[in-house]
Amino acid sequence: MRGTIVVTATASDASGSGLGMVTFAVDGRTIEATNAPPFTTPLDTATLSDGPHTLSATARDRAGNEASASVGITTDNTPPTVAIPAPLDGGTVPTRTPELRVSYSDATTGVNPSTFRATLDGSDISAAFTVTPTGATATVPTPLAHEHDRPLGHRFVQVADLGS
Repeated sequence: MRGTIVVTATASDASGSGLGMVTFAVDGRTIEATNAPPFTTPLDTATLSDGPHTLSATARDRAGNEASASVGITTDNTPPTVAIPAPLDGGTVPTRTPELRVSYSDATTGVNPSTFRATLDGSDISAAFTVTPTGATATVPTPLAHEHDRPLGHRFVQVADLGS
């Protein structure tokens, strides 16, 4: 997950002494304490390192009894890396149907191959690619207009991580 999320807990006290406090924590560090419902707090995941964390809520009644619940979460606020090894940025291609290669990775949650998009001169050519979890390859599906000195920039790829 990424961005700011709303964390919600439910709590009740069967003993009749009444709820005193609900405390929210991430990895044991208190982020909010409240004594009135609704028991919610925002959590800005950008304040956490990418990776697994434990989110917990502890309810305490007025008699001092406590109960806790926790859940594991994985934060991923770092975008995936993308590289285009072929063709070279700003280079020229000697053919009207050049091979296109893209590599990508995301250290935390991986890359979702179904989000891969590629365009050439504003046209979507994503369907021409063989897409894997780490990269994609294709041959330009429609011959380019000019065989010589055709510049291809690196503005044609978009991919999202699995945390999206």
